[in-house]
Parts: sequence; C-alpha cells; structure tokens
Amino acid sequence: MTPSALDIGAILVLILPGFLSYRAALARRADSARRSTLWQLAEILEYSVYVHLLGAALVFGASAILGRVFQIQLHLRELFSMRPHDFIALHFVEGSLFFTLYPLYVVIASVILGAYSLPHWTSARIVRAFGSVVRRISSIPGMRWIHPPSPNFPEESIWYEAFNIATDGFTRSRPLVLVKMKRGDIYYGALASYPILPDSQRAKDFLIVDATYAPSGGGSYDLSAGAWGWDSSTELSGCG
Repeated sequence: MTPSALDIGAILVLILPGFLSYRAALARRADSARRSTLWQLAEILEYSVYVHLLGAALVFGASAILGRVFQIQLHLRELFSMRPHDFIALHFVEGSLFFTLYPLYVVIASVILGAYSLPHWTSARIVRAFGSVVRRISSIPGMRWIHPPSPNFPEESIWYEAFNIATDGFTRSRPLVLVKMKRGDIYYGALASYPILPDSQRAKDFLIVDATYAPSGGGSYDLSAGAWGWDSSTELSGCG
C-alpha cells in the first residue's frame, strides 16, 4: 500500500466515526428540527473526538494489560513517531492487527455512541466561537459583506431562542412562565420543554411543571404533583 493510500485511510478514520455517529444520532432523534451546516460539522467533529478518545483508552489499556499480565511487549507508542507504512514494515503482525481491528472498532463504536444523546459541549463552543469571530470581522468597515453564520437551529422560534440561552439548554434552570387561557384561567409554573418550530407556525405545544392554577372565578390550586401541557389554544402572556 502506498503512503498516499495510507494517508487517505487515516483521513477516513478521522472523519468516518463522526459521520456515522451523527447519522445514527439523527435517526434516533425525536425532533425533526433542521440543524445549520456549521452545527452539523461541529457535531461530527465532536463525535469523532468521543470515538477516538474512547478508542485510545481501550488500546493503551489493553496494551498495559498484555504487557503486565502476559509479558507481551507492544510497540503502539511508536505510531506517534513514524508513518503508518513504516510501522507496518517494522512490526508487520502488530501493525496489521491494529490497522484492521481499529477501523472495525470505529464503525461499531460510532453506531453505538450515536444511539445515545451525548452532551455537545464542544459543538456549542465551536459554533459560538466561530460566530463571535465572524461577527467581529463583519463589523470592520469594508468587511460588511461577510455575513455571520445562521443560528444553530435556523427554524427555531424567538421564544425557544430566548429560553434556551437563558437556561443553557434547559440544564441550568427552568424559566418561569405565566400562561393565560382564553377563558381567563391562569397557570404559573416552570417551563420544562418548548418545541423548535418556526414563528410562522402558530400551533405549538409546550410543557410546564410545578404549576399553580388560578381559575377566573378566584382562588388558586397547587398542581405541582403533575405536569401539564397545552396546545395552540393557549396564550403565552408573559415570563419571568
């Protein structure tokens, strides 16, 4: 195998896990919100990092066990100081096994990791940092033709954007909302979820928990024992 072919193979190993993980995650997601291209690329990169970090831990963990228990000395650390084809020429059996089994691990691990909803800290930071840099560049006179990237979810509503930023993706806290029904009843509680839908779509379902109910006739009732959801017949009159 030529060095160029090995380089192409190495690039595929770096890109393939992120792509496979992203496709597996996309197939299992309940929401159908369209992600921006920048967010998709950042998420693919983050999945690749997850797969290879886990793979490195497994490889060097297995190497340490083989060395201490079975007295089998591996030479995987030399991979960082030589090209793949040189490593195979010097350690043929070990190199052949590694370059055969590791791509197989990449495929299996990518599909498995994609089946779980992993936190996207890296993706969010990449998108935020890139957007900040582009906005600074576009503010320079003569560079206004450079447009900032589209939002992470281009179809997200104004309400969702405000709630998501204020609560760090509903993980740090839950915004308190005051819901006024058309007949005059009022519900006050913590917003637990809100859909990613364009503002032009008037029918939106949302969920609040730990609610207090105040009927139009007076009085109030604690509904914190349950969760309550409403559809487009509700009016979202304010939040705090």
